[in-house]
Amino acid sequence: QKLHPGSQFLEEGLYLQAQAFFELKQYNSGLEILNELQNTFGQLKKPVRAVHLRVQILVAMQRYEQADDVLQRMIEENSDFSLIKLRVEVLKYIKDPRRILSVTGVGLELSTNKDQGFLYFHRANALFDTKKYEEANTYYTLALKNPPKDTRRVINYRILKIQYELGRIPELLQGADLFLKVSRDDFYSYEILHMLSNYFLEKKQREKAFSYLKQLVANYKKSVRKVELAPEKRLEQIVLIGQLYNELTNYELAERWLNQALKSMETVEEGRKKWQLHIFKEKGFALYKLGKHRQALAASLKVLYLDRSLSNQQRYDLNLRIASSYVQLKRTKEARSIYLKMQKKFKDTVRQKEIEKLLRSLMNQ
Repeated sequence: QKLHPGSQFLEEGLYLQAQAFFELKQYNSGLEILNELQNTFGQLKKPVRAVHLRVQILVAMQRYEQADDVLQRMIEENSDFSLIKLRVEVLKYIKDPRRILSVTGVGLELSTNKDQGFLYFHRANALFDTKKYEEANTYYTLALKNPPKDTRRVINYRILKIQYELGRIPELLQGADLFLKVSRDDFYSYEILHMLSNYFLEKKQREKAFSYLKQLVANYKKSVRKVELAPEKRLEQIVLIGQLYNELTNYELAERWLNQALKSMETVEEGRKKWQLHIFKEKGFALYKLGKHRQALAASLKVLYLDRSLSNQQRYDLNLRIASSYVQLKRTKEARSIYLKMQKKFKDTVRQKEIEKLLRSLMNQ
């Protein structure tokens, strides 16, 4: 630059130098060269290219707001569609659906047909994130006409999720059947299988949930055999298998898998207490259903006294099972003590009536 300040290659040389600093992860030096480039030439021959590099550097430095500011100013001056796409990618880091809606709106005014799928997809994502499900569904449907690469599966998943959120269960079931025919064991299939099984379990339609639960068990059994699976992920999935067998009312297999989970805890370095309580909660339920009340009590009492994450309903149900196990073991005094504690803790009318009924039944034995 000092030897040939008027060289026609100086602009290109400074850009390539900034790019080299970026590739070497010397980000501050890269920004300094880009600033020098801008100050030296003012109006660049290839301004969009320089903005792309500046934004890449700022993103690498996690300076997302600054990167967005650069793009917002440039888009006002230059209608190059690549800037719109890059700003959408930056805003995904910031997680600002409002700004994504704004920039995709601008993009739709500038875009050609081949670009619209990208804009529809990200506009739909922003609407989905803000729970504007009807509008999101419209844009996902439009995006499917020309979807960005490798997004067709996630778009179809999001459409099914929208049907669930809007309570359109017949449409959900019809779409899920087609969705699961494509694949039954990818990430999105797991999500759909859990969604449908949980829906039917909540509606007390256990038989309708069974096919989805069985598919989940098959998927997780296949997954836990993978050598490359991380120990914590393997443990999580073994626990899930035990939990799913509880839902399937196959308590012997639930107990077996939960025992395996306790052994697998040895492979996990962190969070053992959390996992232990989770396993004991499921195992206590299985043992109770199997009539193994002494073992059920040992597991359930640990959960009752140590697990602070239980919801009010979970704590109520757990107390009922513990008291029932005491009754089955003819330990009336302990059962009565549990019921009296429950009377003090659970004040709503329905539960109070249930506890009083159980106490009367206990006293009449």
